[in-house]
Amino acid sequence: MIRMRRANLIFSVILAISLSAFECFSGTVPSAQPDGLHRVLQYIHSDWDVLTRSMTRCDSIVDPKLPEAALLYLPANFPEPDSVKQLEHACKVRVEHLPIVIEHPGEPGVETISPQGLLFLPDSYVVPGGRFNEMYGWDSYFIILGLVRDGRVDLARGMVENFFFEIEHYGTVLNANRTYYLTRSQPPFLTSMIMEVYNAEKAAGHEDKQWLARAYDFASRDYETWMRDPHLAGATGLSRYYDFGNGPAPESLKDETGHLTQVAAYFLGHPGGGRGPQPDEEVKHQGEQPEQGQDHHPGPAEPRGLMHGAAPVGRPPDISP
Repeated sequence: MIRMRRANLIFSVILAISLSAFECFSGTVPSAQPDGLHRVLQYIHSDWDVLTRSMTRCDSIVDPKLPEAALLYLPANFPEPDSVKQLEHACKVRVEHLPIVIEHPGEPGVETISPQGLLFLPDSYVVPGGRFNEMYGWDSYFIILGLVRDGRVDLARGMVENFFFEIEHYGTVLNANRTYYLTRSQPPFLTSMIMEVYNAEKAAGHEDKQWLARAYDFASRDYETWMRDPHLAGATGLSRYYDFGNGPAPESLKDETGHLTQVAAYFLGHPGGGRGPQPDEEVKHQGEQPEQGQDHHPGPAEPRGLMHGAAPVGRPPDISP
């Protein structure tokens, strides 16, 4: 039900954008569904605030996917903002600094961070569904498309700024801002998100080339992440998805789909593993799936390989004046 709600929201955003594009080109709303389109647009417009999270709100810190008490982590070398001090006092939230400075994804030591917690982001953001309190990577691209189309450009820009903050303080654009996501990213859409915001502001008469030049620096750093080992797939010129963590992803340990139980049952019933993926390969793949943008599902697994999930990654466009 939760996954379906998440999918329905993203589908609604894409549907609204598609229908709006049709309207722009034709000058009319499709006559067969004027009321239906209006309801979709109203649903999207009203739900932005429902799905917005902020480090100034008590209900944004809880992680419903894990049993631990709410904990907010600040970057190791980042001073505690006044807003967080107020949150700590008003919400009785535990606030700590990360024990290490993180410069790259999979930085040694990130897997030992305990207990798990939310990673601080300075700006408000929209989550992909009611179950989530963290800002996700490629989900945010589709959310930003909808925000820009619905006139919420400031909120969209704040989300892009959050990705800059992640690169600066957490080493990369994360799968999402939780400590258990510090070992992986998601499909690289940062430049597309930057250009959506820049073009929207430019169309509104507020072109900001200084911001674009700053954004280019972060886009270049994101590009380099995908162009070095182990994300670089050998000498192919392609990049691949890679989770630096080992073992099943912590957020999947509740085994909501029953997938891990099925895997355990298979290996208990097939001593030696046969020709299928070995247990360590399977749990490694469980971490690589989310970096590809996939939810965990009870489908067949495939072993980790050199070309697993390989794809070309484009260099950031030249934005110099």
